[in-house]
Amino acid sequence: EYDSTEMIFIGQYYNYQGTCRFVNVKTTDYFSLNFLGNDELNTKLKGKKLWVHIHNELSDLKPGVFYQFKAKLSSKAIRERHENPFALQIDETYKPIEYNPDPREFINKRFLIAENTHFANNQQLAKALNSIQREINKSPETFIFELLQNASDYPDRARDNKVYVSFKISDNYLLFCHSGAVFKVNNVHSICSVNESDKSESIDKIGFKGIGFKSVFKDCNFAYIKSGGYSFRFDSSKFVTEKPYQIIPIWTEPSEMAAEIVETTIFKNSSVSIALKPRRREKLEEYHIILNRLFTDDRILLFLPNIENAKIITPTGFKESKKNLLDYWMGKEQVLIPDNIREWINKEIDENESVVPEKYYDIQSSVIQFATSRSSNQIIKTPNAVLYN
Repeated sequence: EYDSTEMIFIGQYYNYQGTCRFVNVKTTDYFSLNFLGNDELNTKLKGKKLWVHIHNELSDLKPGVFYQFKAKLSSKAIRERHENPFALQIDETYKPIEYNPDPREFINKRFLIAENTHFANNQQLAKALNSIQREINKSPETFIFELLQNASDYPDRARDNKVYVSFKISDNYLLFCHSGAVFKVNNVHSICSVNESDKSESIDKIGFKGIGFKSVFKDCNFAYIKSGGYSFRFDSSKFVTEKPYQIIPIWTEPSEMAAEIVETTIFKNSSVSIALKPRRREKLEEYHIILNRLFTDDRILLFLPNIENAKIITPTGFKESKKNLLDYWMGKEQVLIPDNIREWINKEIDENESVVPEKYYDIQSSVIQFATSRSSNQIIKTPNAVLYN
C-alpha cells in the first residue's frame, strides 16, 4: 500500500532532543508519500506526509540529510496507542545509507517512468500542464521573474550567498546562467514533477508545487539544463504522441548541444546554466525588449535578497544592473496572522481543496518588505513607486 513491496524508502533524518524519525519519506524514485487512511481509519494523519519512527538514536546519521532505509509495520501496541493502524518504524536489520543517486541514472529512470505511463494519463497530464502554463503566464515577463526568484532562493553559501545572474540572447536561444548553488536531486525532482516543489517546507522561499519553472514553456518547447553533474533537456520534438514533455527529462551530453550554447563562456563556467529555445525566433527580439525594460530600473533586484548583479548580453549590446542599497532604505514589518485567518488557512489545507501550500499550516506571522528612496540619511520621495506582489 505504501508503493514498496520491499519497504525500502528514502527519508530525511530528524533528531530533536532524542526524538528520532525519518521525515519527508519518499519512494526510491523520490516521490513523496503520505500516511494511508480514509474517513474511518487514521482520520488524523491521512494525507499528511509520512514519517517513520526510530526507537534508538542513530548517532552516525546527520540530521537533515536524506538516507535510504528499510521500514516495517509498528507493533500492534504502538499502532493502537497512536491510533494509527498504518504506523511504521525503522527495520534495524538494514543499515541506512546516504541517498546520493548518480545523476545520469536518476534522469534515465525518470524518463523511463514517464515512458511507461499509460497513454491516457500522459495525455491528461499534458493538457493539465498546458493549462497551468496559461494560468501562470499572465504577462510576458513572468518566466523571467520565476528564473530570478529560483536563483535567489538557492544561493551558494561558499560565495557569501551572493548570486550573479546573466541573460544572453544568441542566434537561437535565450541563455540564463547564475552563480548560485548547483542542482541537487531535490531540485531536479521538483523541475521534473508537478505538485512536488523542493521549496514546500521553506516559508521564506516563494516556490510552490514546482510550478514556477514551467512558465518557460509558454513560448519554448525546448529547455536544456546543466548543473551539479546533471545534464538534461526537455524537448517536445522527442515525442510523436501527446506527452507532458515539460516534466520528462532526457539525459543530454553537452557535446550533443549547439556550439552557441556550450561554447559560450558564461554557460560553461556558471553553477547553473539553462538554455531556452523559443518556438518562433522572433520571440528572442521580444525577450530583448523585455529584458532592457525590466533592468533599466535597478529596483528589480531590491526584493531578490541574494541577487547582487544581473548582466544582459545581446547581439547589439551589454547592460548591467547592480543592487544599490545606498540609494534606498529597506524595511521589514512582521505581521501577526489573526486567529480567524489562521483557522481558515488550516481548514483550506486540511480539506485539500485549496492552492494554499502546506508550509503555511498553523502559520503565526508573515513579513512585508518595503523600500524607499533616500539621500544620505534623509528619506525622499520615490518616483514611479511600484508594488511587487
